[in-house]
Amino acid sequence: MTVAQIKNYIEIILNKHSSGNTLSPQEFNTLMSANIYGFVKTQVMAYRQYVNGASPVDDPIFTALLYESLQKSQSVTLTAGAFTMPTDLLMVNDLYGTYNSLKEIELVSPEEYAKRIHNLLDKPIAYYPVAYIVGTSCKVFPTTMTGLTIHYIAKPTIPIYDYYVDANYNVVSLAASATRALAAGETGSLGQTSTTVTSLTVELDIPAETHQLFADYLLAKVSMRDRDSNLYQAVQNEKTTD
Repeated sequence: MTVAQIKNYIEIILNKHSSGNTLSPQEFNTLMSANIYGFVKTQVMAYRQYVNGASPVDDPIFTALLYESLQKSQSVTLTAGAFTMPTDLLMVNDLYGTYNSLKEIELVSPEEYAKRIHNLLDKPIAYYPVAYIVGTSCKVFPTTMTGLTIHYIAKPTIPIYDYYVDANYNVVSLAASATRALAAGETGSLGQTSTTVTSLTVELDIPAETHQLFADYLLAKVSMRDRDSNLYQAVQNEKTTD
């Protein structure tokens, strides 16, 4: 599905159930940018639980495709016991390094690490390495570990819907990389007139099989927003009546 098709899909459902509500291009772009990471995180967590036998997944094949498409690994080197996290990191899968032998490094909170180093009854860090994240850095203990590799889920590209407004004030979508010579009365998405514009549309870079899942995820968010808005309006009307 293209982003334009996703927008049309959501609006068709909204028109059917919400008396003609539509999304402006700005609302739709905000909706996508605000939820693309949350969608991926939800799918990844569901896949992890499915693999561990904890819970079923509606579309395990599609969820696995998404997981595999965004999996990455990167070799990192410790500097003063820390390394900078990959700039495209969304979620950590696992972290491995060598300290006498190859070991998986347990990712903990700073608070958990503080408890660990002062509790002699807990697992000794020399044999059970730990790490915690502070901002964009990851601190690793023991600090002399070598050969570190981080496996992670990368951020997907944030999609963008671009368009122009025709002389009849209709919003017309522009495909990615398309150009449009704006005619009299037409306006580009950035307010351009009487010029040729190049589309700013960015399509989803997650597997095509998961586009419908993303569309339904967005639809649920919009439906929840509208429901809350209607509930608020009903309460306000009730107050006015009283």
